[in-house]
Parts: sequence; C-alpha cells; structure tokens
Amino acid sequence: MGRVNDSTVGVWLSRLKQSDYNTPIATASNLWKKFIATDRSLAEYAPNVSDNRGFATTTLEPTEQYINFHTVRKSLSFQLSSYWLAYFLHKLRGTISTSQPDSVDAPTVRRHLFARQDLASDPDARVFGYIEKAGGHDIHYPSMACTRLNISVDNEQRLTSSVDLVGSGKRIDPSGTSGLATESDSLDVFFGSAVALTIGDGVNPDIQAGIAGRLVSKSISFSANIAEDDMRPIGAGRYQGNDPASGAVGSQALITDMPTELAFALRLDSAGDPFYTWLQQQTDLSAAFEFFGTTIAVVDEDPDPDTVYKHSALFQFDRVRIRQVQLQSRNNLLVANITATPLWDFTNNRDALIRVDNTTTSFTS
Repeated sequence: MGRVNDSTVGVWLSRLKQSDYNTPIATASNLWKKFIATDRSLAEYAPNVSDNRGFATTTLEPTEQYINFHTVRKSLSFQLSSYWLAYFLHKLRGTISTSQPDSVDAPTVRRHLFARQDLASDPDARVFGYIEKAGGHDIHYPSMACTRLNISVDNEQRLTSSVDLVGSGKRIDPSGTSGLATESDSLDVFFGSAVALTIGDGVNPDIQAGIAGRLVSKSISFSANIAEDDMRPIGAGRYQGNDPASGAVGSQALITDMPTELAFALRLDSAGDPFYTWLQQQTDLSAAFEFFGTTIAVVDEDPDPDTVYKHSALFQFDRVRIRQVQLQSRNNLLVANITATPLWDFTNNRDALIRVDNTTTSFTS
C-alpha cells in the first residue's frame, strides 16, 4: 500500500473573488493560481459533533452521535511578493482601484490602491476558493475569507507574511479540477534590506534622520473580525450534503470590525528619544512603511532625474498613537519595542493610504 509524502502538498487560490458567498469558483484551470507556502500543513477541517450522553437511554454511554455544523480554517505563511500582497489586501480591505501611473513610457506598471469597505452598508467579506492536493487528497474549500494579514521584517532576508483564513465549512471532494499549474509564476519578492520606516510628530524633524540605521524590526497587522457565530443563520438551508443531517455550513461572513496594529523596534539614541513623551501625551504621529523590490521600468526625464518604477508597497498612516513602549537589551544595545494604533483621519477620510505597484493588470477581472 502506498503512502503520501508531504512533499506532494500543493495549494491553489482562485485568481478572483467569488461572485457571492455561496457560489464556488468554477474548476477551469485558468481561474486558479499556484500558491507557494513556506510549510506543508493542510487546512483544519473540523465538523462540530455532539452525542446523546446523559440522555435517558438506559446506559451511561452515548448511543448516537451527530454533526451540527462544519468549520474550516487555514493559516498560510509565505514569502511576500507584490502580487500576493495586493491579492490579500484586496480580499481583506474590500476595495481596490487600479491605474497606470505612466501608460506611455511605462505601460506595464500598474498601481493598486486599497481602501476599507464601508461596513455600515457593505459588511460582507470578500471570499475566494482554496484548493489543496496531496496524492489522492484533492479538496476544494470554497468561500474562504481572510481574517488577518501580518507582514513582518526581522532581517535583511526576504520578507515573510502570514494570513489566517476561515471558510464556510463546505468541503468539495474531489475538487473537480485538473491541469492546474504545478509551478508558481515568477514572483517579485521584497527583501528586508529594502524597507523604510518614516515616523514623526511634525515638530521634531530630526527624529527621522537616524531611524534608518536604528530599525531592528517592524510589522503591520491588518484584521477583519468576522461574526463567526452568525455564519450559519437559522433557516439558511445550507448543508454539507442534501439535508440537515449532513451538518450545516456557512452562508455568510459578515465583518464587524477592521483593526490595524503597527509594531517596530528601534535602537535607542544616546541623545534621547521622544517615544515615552509621545506615549504619555498621546501625540498624533504620522507613520509610513515602504517596501521596494525589483525595477519594472525606468523613464528618462532628462534633464530631471529619471523616474524609476519598482515592485513596491506603501503604507501611509496619517494619525497614529503609541499604545506601548517596552525597553529591552539586544546584542548589548537598548531597543525600544513600540506598538501603535492607526486612528481614523477625518481630514483625508481614511485610516490609511495603501498602495502596491506591480505588473498585474487587474485583480477583479
């Protein structure tokens, strides 16, 4: 009897979001894109099961066991590229607009802007399909929603990221797909050696001058909190099979909140830093995180400097307040570990400006 080696594990994500929560992406191979995770784990599929222990059955042991509903979760860790960053930002933030910053001299460059969807009028999560294969294991989990995206920079190597997914619990076995790409497209990843952090209070311009040489680590975490208890409303009539006995599956994923958290660590300056003052006075700060990858196009602007378009990302927060500052020793130097919360900026009517430049024509069609 053969065995299944975990080296055969493959993951594919649908290129586009589903048209609605209950309609899975079709099985045509061109609708799916190979995803390279940094681990070989599979989705956590778990039916919620009950039994009749304690009922008046004339025995201490249960005599029946039954399924109430189905759940599925998956955490994906991966090396961050401009494509997958834009892909998950679209699913998590809900709104995307795409343009060409220079359609004449740099026609391959696409600029994607991401805005928070209006939860008051549009709380539905953007869901997509997830397929995993390994040997005879061939499963399609539709209606996957992204509940968290974390981007971290800890060294000069490739940036890492992770996403948490939650699905309806529907499990399509087999997936019905064939001919899916076995190799990933060439992706333009980001490196820790090409990142930038800008932070300031509008009063002390010298604070920024020395940050680049003092940055130890940083991370951004975007979340979309989903009302999981309400994913299977009474009377929805959505089941794993054809009847209630097969167990209910989700029919909606409603977002209740979309918090963001920033964290960064800086070596202390011997001349002093204002971090604790900012914390105590709850000073409004501006902060920006930038990632840079390979060059897409160079536009000659003679006699002005050339315009260089790269695979890149910008996260600009207009109002940030520090929540915590902790000091620790790292390699015999004192480091300030800072966590901060972006606030809504009524002047610009946004919580953040988020932009990704790459060569992907569209994430919506």
